[in-house]
Amino acid sequence: MTKQLLGVIFILTLFSSCKKKTPQPTKTEDRFVAIPLKYAKGFGLFKNAEITRIDVYNPWPNATDTLRLFFAPGKTLKKTSKTIQTPIKRLIACSTTDIPLLEALGEASKLVGFPETDYISSKKTRTLIDQNSVREIGSLMHLNTETVLDLSPDLLIGFSSQKENKSFQLLERSGIPILMNGSWLENHPLGRAEWIKVYGVLFHKEKEAEAEFNTIEKKYLALKQLSLQATNIPSVISGNMYKDVWYMPAGESYAAQLMRDANTNYLWKNSKVTGSFEF
Repeated sequence: MTKQLLGVIFILTLFSSCKKKTPQPTKTEDRFVAIPLKYAKGFGLFKNAEITRIDVYNPWPNATDTLRLFFAPGKTLKKTSKTIQTPIKRLIACSTTDIPLLEALGEASKLVGFPETDYISSKKTRTLIDQNSVREIGSLMHLNTETVLDLSPDLLIGFSSQKENKSFQLLERSGIPILMNGSWLENHPLGRAEWIKVYGVLFHKEKEAEAEFNTIEKKYLALKQLSLQATNIPSVISGNMYKDVWYMPAGESYAAQLMRDANTNYLWKNSKVTGSFEF
């Protein structure tokens, strides 16, 4: 009987020693606390003692994967395509909507490259372009990867209407960190404006970004209330022609919400899509 009991104990001990250990969270994934956002749905901000994590939920239409990057001051993290040291000193942006956010935070001088710079109309940034401080890096879908690598940016803020962008994929494999700007897929204008908080993280200007957003929100809501006093409610259409296709704001897009808040009757307001659709 004693031998049988010892045998059972031996077998239980063996199974216990072979039990797979639950992997412990790494330093970059441990104890993150979400930073509350008021309108934005396309990204999340999370902090622990040293690191800020940015999750981009909607980097392009119908996205299924969350893009996650870690940002830390100084040399807390070894720089990789997913971990970026802050503050950012050399930035490449790919959308004109990045420009006013950089200027609002006083960080336009950090911009070193941009695709198709002719589309930038801001006087401040155009001055930097004229001074050759901002280099042309090709077109959005066909970036000049050699120029980008030569510029050696700390971060590239990408923009895409689809998942596949060979230029971004090649640059990321080459060690260039990429943060996708999905603000155009927000369903509220103030959600799009709230992306300034992402840029606040990049430059250690979280408080300035919060203050700027609060100012934008206050002005927007005041104008919304003013528009409600209008007695004439016009019916409107909106859109943009690109390669013989007319793109309309979808009914759940930030642009459609903007027209609702302006007290207008947008004719495609009931379409259940974010972003835009072809017409």
